[in-house]
Amino acid sequence: MKSSKAKAAFHPGRCVRFAGRRLRVCALALLLAAPSLTFAAEDDEPYWGFSLVFGGHLPQLSALDDGLFQSNLLGDATVLIREGGNTTSGDSQVVDTNKSEIIPFVYSNRIEPVKIGAYGAFEFAWHATPENALIFGLGSWEKTALNVTQGNLPLQQYFVRNIVDSERRGRISYTEYTFGWRHDFRTEGKLRLYSRLSLHEVFDVDYREDYVFRFASTPIKDLLGVRRDLVVQAQTAAVFMAQLGGGAEWMLTDWLSFGFEGGYLLGDRDFELKDVKYTNDLADNDQADITGLPAVKLGNGTLGYLNPSATPEDTRDTTTRLNNYRPIRLRFEGFRFALRLTMYF
Repeated sequence: MKSSKAKAAFHPGRCVRFAGRRLRVCALALLLAAPSLTFAAEDDEPYWGFSLVFGGHLPQLSALDDGLFQSNLLGDATVLIREGGNTTSGDSQVVDTNKSEIIPFVYSNRIEPVKIGAYGAFEFAWHATPENALIFGLGSWEKTALNVTQGNLPLQQYFVRNIVDSERRGRISYTEYTFGWRHDFRTEGKLRLYSRLSLHEVFDVDYREDYVFRFASTPIKDLLGVRRDLVVQAQTAAVFMAQLGGGAEWMLTDWLSFGFEGGYLLGDRDFELKDVKYTNDLADNDQADITGLPAVKLGNGTLGYLNPSATPEDTRDTTTRLNNYRPIRLRFEGFRFALRLTMYF
């Protein structure tokens, strides 16, 4: 069978066995396989395939799911504890009889983790022989987790009587280039079974978290329907990965097929999110000091998350505040599966 040499050129177990060097092993296997699949059969006329790919990816993002998404919003606010209004003294001076205090507060809106994110891509495949093809692709992935709740937020001196609808949304995404090899190891009628090995340059990794508060009930009528936004953004540069997988393809016509495939993405290191930016539209007269954001910029410039058990007292001192934050280290390793529609020409 023509595929015997191609099978000998690559063994998936070698890529998994050497955890510290698996990307280099996969890259070497791909380079060794490329000449044989390109020049193995001079009598076979090459052809092209174009695929639209839709599926999901389940990466290892426990620092987000079990860390950042469980962090609270902490702060101190000036709160009116006795409303006396203004009176006039005997000498006609206006006297403020209101009494207020600075109190700590915790606003909890924890996000239920979403393990899977949506993946989409398009790929070109150059079939140098009936059994082997080189793959070139461009894809993107995104995972969004959201929670909506209602609670009390102390702004403009009111606490218990301030009721806000809050929406917390965390979103992480990436774009990737793909270069790989596909080997059709079995063909039965219209069914093709294949394995694939691919290298991935994952870039443009972005994280964004939006914390939105909208006043639903408050003694201050001008605040009804008004919103306050807290936004944290971070990103990182390229991450290199390899994927081992396989799939099945059913030929609908001579030029069109539908298939399903799965694989496992391998990475050789953790990565951290950098270029951290934070914005908010809190007003001065809100009289609230946010001392503990769920995510902040750490001393090394990377994104960190607040210990879910931290209290406002822990984050009040600016000199020790960062001691309550933990680094966010992520990996995109995990299973990926997809449906594939391919046109051949």
